[in-house]
Amino acid sequence: MLARDKHAAGASPNDASHAAHRQLGNVTGVRERARDAWSFAWLEALQQDLRYTLRGLRQHPGFALGVIATLGLGIGANAAMFGVVDRLMFRPRP
Repeated sequence: MLARDKHAAGASPNDASHAAHRQLGNVTGVRERARDAWSFAWLEALQQDLRYTLRGLRQHPGFALGVIATLGLGIGANAAMFGVVDRLMFRPRP
């Protein structure tokens, strides 16, 4: 529409098209910004990340088992230490 308006104002069709592109910028960039404004981009990124993660875990099950075991041990040790520190330092003695 901008190119049409510039052509109606007296510019050649080619010049009007180039001027409209210069004024509006990159068409792909404009489309991406519009998509980000009207969609849940963070949700789409989360879905892509989860698919990538699941694909990687399926391809390397030994690594996945090691990661899960390490996280389990770390969380368990953290909970145990918190219980000890909580009983010794934060709760009053009976």
